[in-house]
Amino acid sequence: MSSKYGRTLRCHRIPWGLGNLPAVLCREEKPEAVVRSVPALDDSRGLNANAVYIVKTDLRNLPLSCMRPTQITVGIRNVRVKEVISERNRARLAQFQLRHPVQVVLGPDDACYIVDHHHWAMAWHFMGVTSAPALVVADHHLLEAEDFWALMREHRRVHPFGPSGVREPLGALPQSLGEMLDDPYQSLAALARRAGAYAKTASAETSFVWADFLRERIVLDDNSDAAFSLALASAIRLARSRAARRLPGFLG
Repeated sequence: MSSKYGRTLRCHRIPWGLGNLPAVLCREEKPEAVVRSVPALDDSRGLNANAVYIVKTDLRNLPLSCMRPTQITVGIRNVRVKEVISERNRARLAQFQLRHPVQVVLGPDDACYIVDHHHWAMAWHFMGVTSAPALVVADHHLLEAEDFWALMREHRRVHPFGPSGVREPLGALPQSLGEMLDDPYQSLAALARRAGAYAKTASAETSFVWADFLRERIVLDDNSDAAFSLALASAIRLARSRAARRLPGFLG
C-alpha cells in the first residue's frame, strides 16, 4: 500500500534474518534511564479523561494501537534490529519492555502521542505485541489543539519530516504506528551510531540531523541489503570525518 508520501511499512518489510545482522548491531544498548519502583497501571481500555496524571513518573501499560506518532518516518532496518533484540528476550518480554518504555505526551481529546522510542514501539507492533509500558512525560490534555502543537514544536517533540527529509504539514503525521513510512537514512544514522561512529545524545532530534547529513552525501542505489551494507560502511567513515565535526555526538 502506498500514499502520497511513499510506501508504508506494512508493504515494505526488509527480509533481514537474524543471521544477516552483524552481532555488534544486535546487542541491547544500555537503557537511557532505569525505571524505579513505579506502579504499572493496566490502562489497556484507553485513557481516562478525568484522571490526574503524574508527570515524569506515571508509568502505565497502554495498547500500542492507541499511541499516535509524532514523526512521519522511522528507519525500518533499525526497527528490524530492535525486533531481533526483543525476540531474543521474548521469554521475559514484559520485564524487557520496562527497560525501554515508550515516552508519551497526553494531548487534546485524550490522544496519546509518542515522543520517544518510536522504533521500539514499531518493533513490538511487528512482533504482534499489543501493549507496552508508556511513561507519561507531560500532560497537555486540557489544551486546545493549536496551543498543544505550538507547545510540542517549542519543546521539539514533533518531527514531521517525510521520507526524503522534507518537512511536511502536521496533517501528514500518521494516526497509528502501522501508517509510518520508511526513511532508510534514519536506519543508516542509527546503525552507524550503534557501530560506534558517533555518540548517543539525549535529544530525539539527533537522528534526523544525522540522517540529513548522510542523505546529502550517500546515494542508496536500491533497497537491497547489499546496497545498504555498502552505504553503512560509507556512513561510518563519514561520521568519523571532519565533515561531521559540528554534528551532535561527534567523536572524531
